[in-house]
Amino acid sequence: MIKMRPLINRQMMVGLILVSTIIPSSYVGSAARRDSLEPHTKIERALIFSIDGARAKDIEVFISAHPKSALAMLAQRGTRYLNATVPVSDSVPGLVALFTGATPRLSGIPYIPWFDRALSPANSDCSVTGVSVSISDKLNINPDAEDGGNALAVSKLPRDRLRNCAPVWPHQMLKVNSLFTLVKRAGGRTAWVDQHLAYVDLLSGTNGTDLDDWFAPDGSVARRMNSFDALTRQDDRRVEAVLNQISGLTHDNKQMGGVPTIFGMSFITFNAEQKSGGYDDYQEQRQSKLERAIKFIDHRIGIVIDSLKTKNLLSSTIIIITSKHGQSATDKKQRLILNKEIIGNIISDAGGATVQQVTQDRSIYVWLSDNSKVQKIKSEILTRSPKGVIASMFSNQRVKDLMGRDQLHGRSPNIIVNLADGVIPGAPNDARTAEHGGFSRDDVSVPLILSVFSGSQRISSQKVSLTQLSPTIATLLGLPVQKLDAVRLGRVEVLPQYARH
Repeated sequence: MIKMRPLINRQMMVGLILVSTIIPSSYVGSAARRDSLEPHTKIERALIFSIDGARAKDIEVFISAHPKSALAMLAQRGTRYLNATVPVSDSVPGLVALFTGATPRLSGIPYIPWFDRALSPANSDCSVTGVSVSISDKLNINPDAEDGGNALAVSKLPRDRLRNCAPVWPHQMLKVNSLFTLVKRAGGRTAWVDQHLAYVDLLSGTNGTDLDDWFAPDGSVARRMNSFDALTRQDDRRVEAVLNQISGLTHDNKQMGGVPTIFGMSFITFNAEQKSGGYDDYQEQRQSKLERAIKFIDHRIGIVIDSLKTKNLLSSTIIIITSKHGQSATDKKQRLILNKEIIGNIISDAGGATVQQVTQDRSIYVWLSDNSKVQKIKSEILTRSPKGVIASMFSNQRVKDLMGRDQLHGRSPNIIVNLADGVIPGAPNDARTAEHGGFSRDDVSVPLILSVFSGSQRISSQKVSLTQLSPTIATLLGLPVQKLDAVRLGRVEVLPQYARH
């Protein structure tokens, strides 16, 4: 069970702000100078930054325009993959792919929210099975508070009739182990900083104890303020937590804990700016709001690098830049808000009482109680949908391969409707300029940079998956990679450039 630790007081950011005033946004501090690089040593820890919503091209454009930036420096001293993708473009499956190496078929986490045919509604006697499950701020005791009310609400958790109708925590929903589990078993320290209490609970292992330290100010609260300052202020708190952990302290600067073996954070600012402003010039990928977001993130990553350097930890740390998912549309001319009721009504009319749940983002996920309705629903969608909004549809074996085989008793949807580039289901007055959840190139593309400061630049155009990162980190840390369930059961491989490390 995850309970929120006390929030960092505003005054605790003073140190970070003071540092920010002396390090420019195109970071050229001591850690960036090649003549100050430390000699190669054994990799002792991994520090991961997820720039949520970013695609590989976003980072490539930025480092090309800002060759003295922290991100450019990391690229110059590491391997970057130009064709890295996530299996499913969503925060929770992306987070799971990052730290377990598993696709939804193995992890049991298909898409948020999903319909779980085996679990029962919260606060029920389990006489009925079938419930919508969302690993998000909706599980917080207080979804309107930045600390979420300090814990997840037991009264909001689904229940399991096979376990005496006990509540099911997010970490009990994950069907595979994670990199945090391997590190803990090897005696290492673990930490993660994110945007929802449910996210850190999900990563805390089957017994809920695999994270030694964590911090999760709720990103939904910052986004609702509709302010760049609110977003960056909250991301700064996450950065401060990581800086404290680099100092061997807990995120709140209260206890000694030792520098984690694996740790890091998610930035929310870029993702929010994609949705509220988008790209100004598709051909050149110019992005006024997005560029200020990346500059902010780059600056903060530079501060973290400088802290590692100061504490003589830089040469023994691998720094990883990635994202949980991409986002679309990147061309405002392609953006089309599709009234959610249009396809929702088509599915309802064709499927009738068999429709259990419809989740609409950049793709539309459909759960049914009767798989025999699949073809009828697909046919009606193709016939009655507005011209040009449907790109393709997955069903039957294609969905089973991606999401899992059990479409009658488990969590797997029966149909996935892939929308054309730029199409976003929403209300007619929806102002979003981007969203995730689809399977287009922009939806699934993510940056992937692995940087060690004694390394040299390597650029790979080979197609790789974010699922390969966990076994790669395990290999670099000298952990038994075969003990990762995704490797043992799913045959996930180490990234090719690191296979013989």
